[in-house]
Amino acid sequence: MNKKGFTLVELLVVIFIIGVLSSVVLVSLASSRMKSRDDRRKNDLGIIQQALEMYYSEKHHFPQIGQNECKDVQQLITRDPEFKNYLSSMPNDPLGVPNYCYYSSSDDEGGPYHYLLMANLEKSNDSDFDKPLSGWCTRSEYTCPRNYGAGKTYHYYVTSD
Repeated sequence: MNKKGFTLVELLVVIFIIGVLSSVVLVSLASSRMKSRDDRRKNDLGIIQQALEMYYSEKHHFPQIGQNECKDVQQLITRDPEFKNYLSSMPNDPLGVPNYCYYSSSDDEGGPYHYLLMANLEKSNDSDFDKPLSGWCTRSEYTCPRNYGAGKTYHYYVTSD
């Protein structure tokens, strides 16, 4: 007998193999996309940090949009119009949700002289995920944000020192 095609079992085996391979590719692609978004978040905070440092070099203080409370970074432009001179448009989270936080603090002499910029990262195995707070925020004379760290809203930060 002359056979001119594949049996149903052969076709099902091939379809199953293709399904397994495509699911492996999709899982690794999703992981790469999360890492890419986290890298962008870190870069965005670096851009905002540069603008804050330029602001400080001229004004000798950082913008104050709420003392000792975490505010959406978009408020840096809306509450302090002069900040637009240093950063014309504020970077947005890659997922389009409010995810960047600006926290300023000062000592007894006024200020603010210190800040934290915080973001939530998607990949908990990132080397910067929940790194311990350092610098001014570890000193007793300053109040630090309560929404940073394990089990909290934000898991990555850059600071003024």
